[in-house]
Amino acid sequence: MFLAFSPWNLALVAVASLAVLFRAVLHASPRRAFWRGWLFGAAGFGAGIGWIAESFQYRDIGFGAAAALTGLLVCLLALYPAVFGWASARFLRAGGPRSGSGSGSGPAFGPVSGAAAAAAFWWMPGAWVLVEWLRGTLFSGFTWLQVGYAGLESPFAAFAPLGGSYAVGLAVAVTAASFAMVGAARHRAAVCAVGVSALLWAGGAALIVLDTHAAWTRPAGDPMRVLLVQGNVPQDEKWVEPVRRVTLERYAWLTERNPGADLVVWPETAIPYFAARVRPFLRSAGAAAEQGGYVLLAGLLSFDPASGNPYNSVVRIASPGSADRPSYYHKRHLVPFSERIPLAAVWVPVARWLGLPAESFAPGAARQAPLRAGGHEVAVSICYESTFGAESARALGNAGLLVNVSNDAWFGDTAGPHQHFQMARMRALELGRWMVRATNTGISAVVTPEARVAASIPSFEAGVLEADIPPLKGRTPYARWRDAPVLVLLALLLLIAWRVRRARRAPPGRARSRS
Repeated sequence: MFLAFSPWNLALVAVASLAVLFRAVLHASPRRAFWRGWLFGAAGFGAGIGWIAESFQYRDIGFGAAAALTGLLVCLLALYPAVFGWASARFLRAGGPRSGSGSGSGPAFGPVSGAAAAAAFWWMPGAWVLVEWLRGTLFSGFTWLQVGYAGLESPFAAFAPLGGSYAVGLAVAVTAASFAMVGAARHRAAVCAVGVSALLWAGGAALIVLDTHAAWTRPAGDPMRVLLVQGNVPQDEKWVEPVRRVTLERYAWLTERNPGADLVVWPETAIPYFAARVRPFLRSAGAAAEQGGYVLLAGLLSFDPASGNPYNSVVRIASPGSADRPSYYHKRHLVPFSERIPLAAVWVPVARWLGLPAESFAPGAARQAPLRAGGHEVAVSICYESTFGAESARALGNAGLLVNVSNDAWFGDTAGPHQHFQMARMRALELGRWMVRATNTGISAVVTPEARVAASIPSFEAGVLEADIPPLKGRTPYARWRDAPVLVLLALLLLIAWRVRRARRAPPGRARSRS
């Protein structure tokens, strides 16, 4: 399953993987379906996010402890597909006489009745995407490896401006269910299921050809010259005092030698200090911005003396005194157990024993004054925030472009930064805006509203990227309604499945009387 995601981008693997899982669940008792789902999730997450262990090396965590913590996360995430398997088997009454064995241990790919196959065809895609939505919502949410992101490299991507990544994922899941029905249902029912899938593929292709973005967004002014700066500071050196000062000099030098920009973007914590400790540098950067006629958006840490809260922030600098004013964006959605500690009384002692961070940032306010550049509002997100579609849509406001800053150096040369970038590209597609993304070591890039990579900086190299970005106005359907239409559609699919199953269970005489 993990091969369906970046950097491999084999979208059809997602269809095939889900089709096999759907068939395996269709022929299982609830108990067996639970474990089949859990094994599917453990294998997929284990291979797909095993790179998380890479980050522990910067906390002096031994390989054994890093593997154990990552394994624990994988085991917990695998519960979501396990719950999908159990709920599906319970709903469909799988494992009964129709699947060949009352215990659910019968043939893995035997035939089922046409009515049972019809109920499964409607139920499984809806249930799968609903479980993924719950995974992206409950307990702060974790959206990695949701099947919609695999669909970004397929015609189904055209559904993203309509219903977001979950709409794309639903199209992938329906296609998987249609193939799962081949051989599991009567010939006519299987042909109908594949026909539904073909219509989805054709619909996505038609939306791409029609270029529907033009119907929802339009230029909001002249293009802005944007400069992205990638410092390429090794993570194990980033917070060492001599390196921190060299880092400031590097970002200032790379910016000064590339004049003419309207907006300059530095990555997350490009300034590796709390703002109060580097006020002279911020004033110097403001003087350079004023002289160069640009606005600088730079990642750093900030502290609010009134509340005593520390923040992971982006500061807007346009003049020597601008950093002293309320020109900050504070990260709203913090990474659990890294930037914010849930159940602190329990976790903090364990974290300190393991050498993990035990301090928490405060989340930024839900409503924050927008940052502006070149006469336009800019929608800023920091790192993890770019993985949540509905939150990005809610924060869009009247912004003409998206700015994402991140530091994926934690994960080295693994699939992690590629997966993260794939999710950021989905946000540009959903919201119909250009995105400029500046990171410490990669992937720094400019992304079009169609999620194409217009230009990028090679990973693990210090460099800059200049691009002319047209600010846009107008809203895509997803920017207006976020996940609500997809949730209604999921409810409709599950209702249809319930009606089909109910009709299948009705006594023959009663069914005839209704007809």
